[in-house]
Amino acid sequence: MENSKSSYVKIINEICAEEGIKLSSYSYDWAFCLRKDQKRAFILGYQFGLNPSSVQQVCNDKNIASEVLKEEDIPSVYHACFMAPSMLQYTGGKGSWKALLAELEKGTLVCKDNYGTGGNLVFKVRTQAELEQAASDIYKSSEAMAVCRYEDIQSEYRLVVLDGEIRLAFSKIRPSLTGDGVSTVGKLLAEAIAKGQIHSFLVPNEAELSKVPEKMRLIY
Repeated sequence: MENSKSSYVKIINEICAEEGIKLSSYSYDWAFCLRKDQKRAFILGYQFGLNPSSVQQVCNDKNIASEVLKEEDIPSVYHACFMAPSMLQYTGGKGSWKALLAELEKGTLVCKDNYGTGGNLVFKVRTQAELEQAASDIYKSSEAMAVCRYEDIQSEYRLVVLDGEIRLAFSKIRPSLTGDGVSTVGKLLAEAIAKGQIHSFLVPNEAELSKVPEKMRLIY
């Protein structure tokens, strides 16, 4: 979906119009400048400039964010970091494969790009073959892979905190497909992506893509 057509950009425009804020947009509505009463502020992507840049980078790094939460005794799903082979000269490591396989032996994993929050390059991993494919795809565009245990989370809520107070709470709606009793999961997924109904998802393995779900059965 084009940025200019997203609900996010629409909300920014509506709020600025209601509050009398002059709004300028740049780079295909990826960045904005807001002006009012001799004050100026910027929005870049989903960053509003309310936190120091270092804090923003911590939140953008899944492993470091996990370490900070752990140190503060805040419950979370821990994300370990496995650097790409090209980065081992900076970490002094001896390779990650043995440790990755050891984690996989304990149960299903989720592998993802260590950076960003867009839900891209996320893989559910059950076998060594799936692990190899996930690592190969992630390391093509990222220098680090985050790995965590797979958790069957039914509901996820997010909180927006400003000045120490919760200003907004909302539930994250998981992408889903509805079976028709005829089409495979792969076909249903391709159609949903083409229609703009799904933008990010947990990458299924080849066996799952070829399954034909029952009619009206929701597939996550």
